[in-house]
Amino acid sequence: MLERNYMLLDALIAQGVTEIPVADLVAMGFKADNATSITFRGKMRDLWCYDIRYNITSGRLHNLRRPLDMLQSLP
Repeated sequence: MLERNYMLLDALIAQGVTEIPVADLVAMGFKADNATSITFRGKMRDLWCYDIRYNITSGRLHNLRRPLDMLQSLP
């Protein structure tokens, strides 16, 4: 299941998608309860699927990104 989630999230990032309804992801085979880790920043819960970070609130997946890619682009 984690591999399927990762492939879906990776494809969305490649398309420039940062936000999507969870129902649309579930229709594609995404399992919202599968993550490799969960971290907390204040009241925000960050879910991780390997190197991809995202948040799920109000039935939407938000802030979909690969933070390590952002670090590599720094001078």
